[in-house]
Amino acid sequence: DSPEVLNPYADDRQRVIHVVRRNNDLKHKAKSEAKKHFLWRKTNSCIDSAITMNTVAALSLTRRSRNVLLRPFQIRVAAFSQESSVAKEDDASAAPAFPWRHSRAELQRVVDQDDLSGMPNNTRARFVRRALAARELDKGWLDIFFTDSWKDELSSDMQWAFQMGVAGILSRTFKVPMDEINKNQGSVALNYTAQTDSNLTEEQSEETKNFSGRMLDENLIKLYESVDPTSMDFEFKMTPVDHRLENAFVIPMIHRELVKENPSFKGRYSIIEKEFNETKDFTKIRELGEKLAEDTGFNGIRTIIVDVSVDCLETFQVRENSTGKVIQGSEEAVEEPVTHLVRFEITRHRKKSPEEQLGSWVIVDWDDLLEGNSWH
Repeated sequence: DSPEVLNPYADDRQRVIHVVRRNNDLKHKAKSEAKKHFLWRKTNSCIDSAITMNTVAALSLTRRSRNVLLRPFQIRVAAFSQESSVAKEDDASAAPAFPWRHSRAELQRVVDQDDLSGMPNNTRARFVRRALAARELDKGWLDIFFTDSWKDELSSDMQWAFQMGVAGILSRTFKVPMDEINKNQGSVALNYTAQTDSNLTEEQSEETKNFSGRMLDENLIKLYESVDPTSMDFEFKMTPVDHRLENAFVIPMIHRELVKENPSFKGRYSIIEKEFNETKDFTKIRELGEKLAEDTGFNGIRTIIVDVSVDCLETFQVRENSTGKVIQGSEEAVEEPVTHLVRFEITRHRKKSPEEQLGSWVIVDWDDLLEGNSWH
């Protein structure tokens, strides 16, 4: 019963990281047990039907809901027992000085397991959507049905991409080289005041813009263009400690660039889903799906959309430069456990050569600041 045995960690920070990872391991085991509960019942026919119909309605295979699990990272540690101060409530309608969500609570749609796909939200339908997304990424059935290692590998890469994406946004916004923001291994950190001189060279600025332009969607970048660094003092540090894949699904035939070129394609799958919900007429659904395929020229393009949760230890505080008043984030600027939800997209071109089929992953939203930045 010695303290050394009960508490093998040197400080609260390491203990919190341990609790986060242990809790997520336990929840992962619960997921595996829950999956076994329904996996063997008509799974093959489910997948066959979804592939054959190839429309949103194809995933409307059952309306029976199953509340299988509680979501991870509901941590209660004595050192961090107070509620997080996300933002000041003096003016809830005012735009934040810096668009950011700093909260221990998960987004409600994560709790509800809503992937914003517009498709049925039940356990079996979500599993089929993830399975089809995994197949589009060339993952094997053995991995999909049994090991699930593809989800951990993918979310691990996306955790790193999120960290680099945040570093890119901070560099663009505050004119600070990414090397300085990323100088602590495994963390993104910036302590900025309005008096800080910009030491970002023109070459570094161009490199940062090119890097973030490849990694982040233009709508997410635009969200930060209105931030005025000269009006604030900004303290930020983010250390990712764990990750997990929440959602994955495939959108056939339509992709973001197509919608930009021809806005009439926006929401076409939502129209199909609405028709199904109102009529349950599979003949009409098939006709709408065939018309969509015809309008897109049977282009062989798929869009894969993935949501990943990233658990972090984070310090976030924004102060008004003129008064020193805290206008956003934690009052004491202390490190707290938070969870971010990051949304990624990638396109696959089936008609191209194998080397060119997969594009590059792009972060299109985080924490639903753009409400998922949806177009389908």
